[in-house]
Amino acid sequence: MLKFILTQVCPRQCSYCIVKNMPLHLPNYDIVNVAYRLKELSETHREIMITGGEPTMRHDYDLIVRIAKKYFDYVYITTQNPSIFNSPALPYIDAITYSLHDYPAAMTPYVRVYEPTGRIPPVYAAILATQYDAKLAFRLKAFGYSGLTINEEQRHGKRFVTFLPRLKDFSIRVNRKGKCMNDTILLPDLTIINSFKDYL
Repeated sequence: MLKFILTQVCPRQCSYCIVKNMPLHLPNYDIVNVAYRLKELSETHREIMITGGEPTMRHDYDLIVRIAKKYFDYVYITTQNPSIFNSPALPYIDAITYSLHDYPAAMTPYVRVYEPTGRIPPVYAAILATQYDAKLAFRLKAFGYSGLTINEEQRHGKRFVTFLPRLKDFSIRVNRKGKCMNDTILLPDLTIINSFKDYL
């Protein structure tokens, strides 16, 4: 999967964020350059994850989502912005990972999944393994989520090993330490890196 880091800007400033220590900047380029680069990369990738930082803090994120859908079979977005459900980009998004990292209320998510446009993509919650408890998956499903992604702390901590329930129409995924470190990563200046490991 191609991961497109639109920006490292985010209102949370989580201490463990991988992109926090990356030398990223928001270049002043024409959107045509973005379209050309995405078209080029779609020749070797079918899926793209639009992420950050908080991708919706970039003024043209919705346009980038639409361009990405033109070239990629699947377009995903990771966000903590509840207004994503009212975004004009929503019909072009195949799945949303709604990040609950660092919220004190992570165990009682406040975002209700609803259907403002008649089409809502699958919505997954993402948490750190340290925030998981046995009832979380059941609560998320009751809120309308279709899955849960559990991310292991990348810098320290024990391997996440615990019982995960099997729920109908609800997926649970665990991102193991280092598993997502070697994706193809497109930076805001449209250059490529192939590993996050230097920034851990």
